[in-house]
Amino acid sequence: INNSPPQMKLTLFFIVFCIALLEVCCHTAARDADGADVPSLLVQRLHSLQVRSERPFIPFVSSHQQRGLWPSYVMVNFHGAPKAAAERAKFQTFDNNMFVSNWVAQLLLETLALQLLNDSDGRLVGEMIDEAMPALMSFRDQTRAPPSPVMCFWPQRLINGTYVAYPVNLMDPSLALLEVGRELERYLDQHHLHAVWERLAPFFSSFRDTALAFRIPADTDDSSANLALGTLLQRLSSLPSSSSSSSSSSLSSSLSSSSSSSSATATATVSSSIKRAFSVWNLTSYDVQALGEEYVRYSYRPFGVGLDERLIDPRAYYFAREYLLEAERAGDYDLALLTTWLTNVSYSAQTFSQNVAMPFNVNNMDCSVLANSIFAIVSGVQANTVGFATAWEKAPFRALTNQSAAYVAWAIRSGRVAERPDLGLTYYPSIYAFYWFVSRTVHEFNGDASPQLLDSSMRSINRTLTAAMRDQGTAYLVNAAVCNGTFVYWDDFLGDNDTTADGKPLIRGQDRLFSTAVSMLALLNTWTQSSRWIAQTPGAVPPLLRGAALFLKSTILSDEYEPWNAFFSGSVHSMTGLPFNYPANHISYINGTILPLNATTDEVNPSLLAAMDGVIPEAIYQEMVNGPLGHFGLPVGTSFSGFNDIAFPFWCSPSITYATALLALTQAARLVI
Repeated sequence: INNSPPQMKLTLFFIVFCIALLEVCCHTAARDADGADVPSLLVQRLHSLQVRSERPFIPFVSSHQQRGLWPSYVMVNFHGAPKAAAERAKFQTFDNNMFVSNWVAQLLLETLALQLLNDSDGRLVGEMIDEAMPALMSFRDQTRAPPSPVMCFWPQRLINGTYVAYPVNLMDPSLALLEVGRELERYLDQHHLHAVWERLAPFFSSFRDTALAFRIPADTDDSSANLALGTLLQRLSSLPSSSSSSSSSSLSSSLSSSSSSSSATATATVSSSIKRAFSVWNLTSYDVQALGEEYVRYSYRPFGVGLDERLIDPRAYYFAREYLLEAERAGDYDLALLTTWLTNVSYSAQTFSQNVAMPFNVNNMDCSVLANSIFAIVSGVQANTVGFATAWEKAPFRALTNQSAAYVAWAIRSGRVAERPDLGLTYYPSIYAFYWFVSRTVHEFNGDASPQLLDSSMRSINRTLTAAMRDQGTAYLVNAAVCNGTFVYWDDFLGDNDTTADGKPLIRGQDRLFSTAVSMLALLNTWTQSSRWIAQTPGAVPPLLRGAALFLKSTILSDEYEPWNAFFSGSVHSMTGLPFNYPANHISYINGTILPLNATTDEVNPSLLAAMDGVIPEAIYQEMVNGPLGHFGLPVGTSFSGFNDIAFPFWCSPSITYATALLALTQAARLVI
């Protein structure tokens, strides 16, 4: 340069200046108007929220809190008058589950990989992951021989020789109230007051039904989340730990702002934490090839040879029947789709008496569960997570994943998931989160990492999901965005059906922060590649993301909005949300006793199994919808008016809101939107 002409020197100086300015913009884009480093504050907030010491369950004193987890709370979507809104905020039960904390850990690792965290924040992330891993790995399904990678949502407890799901903060109060009911019944009988007990019995029996609802088996979603976590850990742990590495994608690059010894020490500390976390994960989950076999074994095959393959929740059939009928017309009799529960009717019949059973004794399909599992499978194969790519060599597993991706794409393209999220998103009320889940696979193919295993199945998954997200998925998100001055946000339903004391509508936007963060991530994942906009990005998308980033930076750490979300929920979201509200052509008890299709609600009890068997002509199905058969005389849910119909339980985690906002703002800053 010293020997270059003055004009060239000036040009080179200008280029260097622009690059430096761009780097400054990248690192300051996530700061708020007061100059606060919002991502850094979010890392600190998440660090403060993580449970650092075990707390026991003491009735009326304290909830059990498992060390290493991030808090999540079971809440109820009461809505309406101020009293109902107050109850929604008041009734929160701390819940120890694998799912929420796994997602927080994944989000932290994804943020770490974006190479924008400073040394201090990097150390905090490493510390949090270190702390979380033993707790997360304790959720391995103990009914399966190790080293099975199958995971459970709740902790398990050995009861009468069988490991059963046991959420202590929910189960112990329910069992205690059941025992109070038994003692009260005995007392009233002794004093010839049985009529009094008959009035009280429904109240106490509700706690028996509640306890039964907690006995769920291992599931696809938690197992897939565990696989995705392992893939992230393997990818990060394989990066160089030396701060002198010249690799721009190295972990040291993501954490080092200088070549100082303190920065090198911080980098080495974080690298050691990630490697240690991966070792902990690998000790529990290294036989991931077996997971592919579990997915296939418990998949839904509507044209299969046995009831275990063909039976499905009537709500799932109502949602998916157009897709199933099209498969039948196309002669796709090998159709297989991922399900929610890693069990089947036969196995559930064996474990029912041991207090392990699917809800309503039948499997279902949740588009969000499928989307999460597809991402875990695709990323696990691409990274060959502890040899997971060998599972992909088996044709049934490839076909299952490919067909599940096609089904998810159909749900988006047809508008079905937007029309009936109560049925298509069985356990995930947030459609914005669903689009985010799908976009993760799109970004896996089109993001920074170049896929190495693009066989025909992978190409098909990439093509179908990318097209769905860049067309109908993006259109939905763009149309749902709310522009308010320079701010842009997305609203879902929490707190949006309340009223003032005098009955006037009141919009609280209590899931606004979460909805905005995941909508940002969905659009960023869909329309960016290697920190750049894809050439075909719609003109409306970048301005929306700029406004959303401004909104989050200004509000995520304020008290203006609750950091709530309905990250997942129970499966009944309306007055017609039970499986018994939809036609079933197979009605029996779990012991195999067949019931007629004109069975009534008198036959409904915890051992009842109502399901759709196979695929039937639409004309016959409509006769069932409009007639009395197959749905116990109950009204069929032919429409859905929204998630503010009834009060249903949902799981809320402010940590998830903060973690999604952290990733969204960091990803946006890297892009400089």
